[in-house]
Amino acid sequence: MIRIDLYKKLNKGIKHMKYIILFTYSLSFLLSFLINNSYAGGKDSQFSDIMTTSNYYGSYSLSAGQLDWSKNGTSADNEPMLYQPISIDSWLGKKLTQDTEGVLSAKFTYYGRSGNIGEPEDDAIRQALNLNLLHLRHYDNSTSYINLGYIYSEENETGSSNLDANSFIVSTGLATESIVLEFGIGSSNTETRSYYVDEIIYYNLTYKLPISSKINLIATKHYTEYERKIASISDSDGDEMDISGLKVTYDLKNSFITLGGERYTIKNGPAPEHTGGSIYFSWTLPFGKSPNSRTNFILDNRPAVDRVIGFGAAFN
Repeated sequence: MIRIDLYKKLNKGIKHMKYIILFTYSLSFLLSFLINNSYAGGKDSQFSDIMTTSNYYGSYSLSAGQLDWSKNGTSADNEPMLYQPISIDSWLGKKLTQDTEGVLSAKFTYYGRSGNIGEPEDDAIRQALNLNLLHLRHYDNSTSYINLGYIYSEENETGSSNLDANSFIVSTGLATESIVLEFGIGSSNTETRSYYVDEIIYYNLTYKLPISSKINLIATKHYTEYERKIASISDSDGDEMDISGLKVTYDLKNSFITLGGERYTIKNGPAPEHTGGSIYFSWTLPFGKSPNSRTNFILDNRPAVDRVIGFGAAFN
């Protein structure tokens, strides 16, 4: 019995160490860009020549907020109702030809949890990692792109092993100076009760309305449908998640800040509907010089597929 407990603790420690190493590596990567390509100092900065002539460009963001599911009122006593997500998000782009770009993006989110928690905690997303590879093609008045994405999310379960979801996404989109429309499909699998989510289909719409030279109002609409299967039970259709968001961005001298909120609705077949709302604040610092403004618009407003998969699986 002691050996089993030690093995479980060791296995859990190794898993947590994996995330610590991954986060440390990502943070070191971002800090290296901050040191070598920082905007600090404006025109008088000794790095100004580097940032304007660099072949690479992108941004990194820090975000914090709160997501409240307490309005639902149908969850068990040990299911968290309040989440405090903290995320670090970055993307790195390079011009491939005169009209095309390649972009790598990464986002890591840790979900603090509180409110309505018993012991042991159940159905609680802990963290999520989102990786994307995009290819963009620019035209005179629009930009088309394709995206390959991978999402890993971890959820805590009671009475069974923790749910670790691995998801793969393929999407395509079209953007103008004020609108981004993206369609995607994908598949997920988890380690709990042979449960997996398959045939993910989603669309994401973003609209930007300039208010002034420094302020933009951005509205988003995300809708996802997916099927789920447990063991030998046939697929269950009609599971869906809807996210409506509104945010305001304010341009600073060499960066911008964002204040926003979202409304969440999760429907899992005959199960009670889960509803929630979130508020968040983020700070984004660009580096390098992007050859096309639509690239920034697309990458700074990526669809929240990681949250769809994380909470959609957790509330099943």
